[in-house]
Amino acid sequence: MIDINKLIQGKNLTEIEVHVLKYIIKNIDTVLQKSVREIVKENYTSPSTVIRLS
Repeated sequence: MIDINKLIQGKNLTEIEVHVLKYIIKNIDTVLQKSVREIVKENYTSPSTVIRLS
């Protein structure tokens, strides 16, 4: 399992960005085939949040 704390250490991520990152890690196999809009819809956030995170 990936230690999320090591990924976000030293980054100024919002709570929503951390949530989306956890979602991506948890669903890595399926998220690669999804569009940004699909990820946004499933996480109740904005496209700019996902783009900024990437």
